[in-house]
Amino acid sequence: MSVFRMNLNLWPRFVMFVMVLLAGGAVGKAQTPPYTLFQNSTLTGAGNTVTATWLPVITASGTSYVNLSIQFDVAPDGTLTVTPGYPQVVPAPPILISKFRAGTYAGPSNIYNGDFLVTVTGPGATVGGATEWSLAAASGASSCTYPSDAWWYVFNGAMSQHPLATRLQAAGISQQTYKAYMWGYSGDYSCNTVYWPTNTLLGLSQMGKTLSITSFTHSGQDQASPVDMIPYILQ
Repeated sequence: MSVFRMNLNLWPRFVMFVMVLLAGGAVGKAQTPPYTLFQNSTLTGAGNTVTATWLPVITASGTSYVNLSIQFDVAPDGTLTVTPGYPQVVPAPPILISKFRAGTYAGPSNIYNGDFLVTVTGPGATVGGATEWSLAAASGASSCTYPSDAWWYVFNGAMSQHPLATRLQAAGISQQTYKAYMWGYSGDYSCNTVYWPTNTLLGLSQMGKTLSITSFTHSGQDQASPVDMIPYILQ
């Protein structure tokens, strides 16, 4: 068992050192499976315990996620040792995807600017088993594809705990409306439209191959009810 003697004021650096050791790779060394990605997990500390949740474990057969915790004993002279029985590793709960599917989607055609095409990317694991998704206009898409880029969360917790909680509450989104969508926002949009301005509040849902993207922003102001919706079909 490794023993480290240190001042506890150096705790953040020590935690990072432990994470690097557990990751099993030196800086600059090319990684080949199996390995872990602590930088993509959620690292927290409480008392003498360090926790990594949704830690990706990469093997030749794919990626799985675990929750890991390490507890330390502190000697009177400040020496730290790993508590017997640690680290503890358990499988993380299944990640949430809510039927979303990655790929290229086609929307309606614009008679002036061509086809609406977007590429959806995800899922990326985040806190509590939620996932992050994104989309961007695909190659050959109309210059007025909307939204031309967007990010959203698949999150089943309470509105007060959602990453966009402050914005959702300020818009007056009801609990019924909140539960009907997964929520996100768009990026910059160059074409002139009151329904899909820059930083639109978005509600998204998917049924089969159809991705429905709903705007909750009108003329730059978030609304409690939908103002427009566009369907995209997985190709």
